[in-house]
Amino acid sequence: MLSARDVPKRFFPEAVVWATYVLNRIPTLFIKDMNPKKAWSGVKPLVKHFRVFGCEAYVHVSYTQRRKLDNNNSRFVLLGLCEESKAYKLYDTKSKKTMIRRDDNFKETKG
Repeated sequence: MLSARDVPKRFFPEAVVWATYVLNRIPTLFIKDMNPKKAWSGVKPLVKHFRVFGCEAYVHVSYTQRRKLDNNNSRFVLLGLCEESKAYKLYDTKSKKTMIRRDDNFKETKG
């Protein structure tokens, strides 16, 4: 996952957490017609929030934080979901910082 999307190796723990999260919500051969999450809690999990790990995310930059001719969005890399809220964990490649955001646009296809 890291090499496919050119994500730095220091984000290996985030990749493991995301892979575990996805594997617990998809069907397995060991449990017939169920996934591990449903077998454990009895509730069918939602998967509409799934995104491709390492895909590009574009975050809106508010008018107060930019100048007149600056772009109104900034490019980030998706690192997974936040554990505390229903938001995504994003990495800014320019400032080398991570942030938690919810309202983003994703470009999941490479190219």
